[in-house]
Parts: sequence; C-alpha cells; structure tokens
Amino acid sequence: MFKALPENMFKFNSEVTDIAQDDDGVNITYKNTETGVVTNTRADYCISALPFPIVTTINTDFSDDLINALKAPSAAPAFKLGLQLDRRFWEQDEMIFGGTSLTDIPGHGFTSYPSSDLHSDKGGVLLSSYVWGAQATKLSNLSIAERNEFALSIGEKLHPGKFRKHYSGNAMSMAWHKQKYSLGGWSEWTARKRRRYLQTVLDGDRRIMFAGDILYSEAPAWMGGAIESAWLTMESLDKRISQL
Repeated sequence: MFKALPENMFKFNSEVTDIAQDDDGVNITYKNTETGVVTNTRADYCISALPFPIVTTINTDFSDDLINALKAPSAAPAFKLGLQLDRRFWEQDEMIFGGTSLTDIPGHGFTSYPSSDLHSDKGGVLLSSYVWGAQATKLSNLSIAERNEFALSIGEKLHPGKFRKHYSGNAMSMAWHKQKYSLGGWSEWTARKRRRYLQTVLDGDRRIMFAGDILYSEAPAWMGGAIESAWLTMESLDKRISQL
C-alpha cells in the first residue's frame, strides 16, 4: 500500500500534542516519540481519524459542544490471542478449512482458523480467543503465561489432544483498551447519545473534520463503516471548499 502513495506522506513515530486553528488553516504540533523532536505543520484543513478517546486527550481549541460530543461514545475493551501451531491438524485430521468455532465458555468468544496457506506443512496461527467487554478486561489483566494457558485449555476442549501437542511455544495477545494510542477496540454510541451528539461531530469545528467507522456505520469497528466515512467526509470537504 505504501509504495502506491507519495514518499514521506506518512509520519511514523509521531505523537500529536496540539491542534489549533484560525480562519485560514490548522496548525498541528507533533513529537517524534524516538527522538523527542517537536515539529509544527500547517494545512488548510484537518481530517482527524484518531480514536475519540485519543483526540480528546490532545490540546485543542475545539468548542465545548464538540468536546462533549467526542466524549459521548463509550470505548469498548477488546482482547485477541493467537497461538502458533506446528501442524495444521484442523485441516489434516478434521477437514476444517477456515471458518470459526464458537463456544459459550466465558472469555473464549471464538476460535478462527486461517484461510491462507491451506495444506501447508509449515503449521499456522489460530486466533484462539477473541472477546470484548467485561471478559476482555478480565483476560487482559492476566499475565502472559496465564493468557496462553487459558487459550490452550480452550483449544484442548475443541480439539482434544491436539493443541498442547502441536503448540510451538509462540503466542501473541493484544488488549486494545490498554494500548496508549487506541484506548479501546472501537467506540460505540447508545441510541440516545447518537441522536444527541452525532451531528455535532459530523459538522466538525470550522476547519476541523472527522472520519472513522463510528461516524457513519451502525456497526462500528468494521472496515465498511470506515470506508463509507471516508467517502462522505471527502464529499463534505469538497462542499466546504466549493463554498469559499
């Protein structure tokens, strides 16, 4: 993807600290998280796609109404854990090619089987647990070893005698609500707050606009909502510029 975009279009390791605007444009201040160097840049408009729990921690000159609207949705805790297996027993022994296994075991959610590298002899990675809400918070408070053991115990119930035998010892887990630059898997409105605050965010604030799955989708956290948001935000920007 990056090869198709202009060089230096993305600024990595850059933490936005301030957003300020006037009648002619927007000033963004950001800090390089590796070097500590602070940089200021200016543009005619700013479209923020930052998670709402993040943008509300930045120093801005947004109106009080907009700040309140940005704080209205609730951030959802979300947790995923993947285990690497050295043999694709789910394919070779059980004829499972992609898809998911769901259970009602607290903290499990579902196990997802890879649909890539089918019939490979190199093993694969299973998404062994994916949950959100209170169960995500509970699992994320476990140690790494406890998280992995939990996933193995679930795997053994789904595939007795297979998970522990073929576990390579490699695993990865992610708790989005504990990540500094996300503070949640996604954000979501209640029906009442959506009716009360959504339009305020859609209207933006002078030269500040917003984009993201939560703005235009009834199903936040999905790419479809993010894509729809991008289309409509570009349309809104075009109208603003055309009226100048």
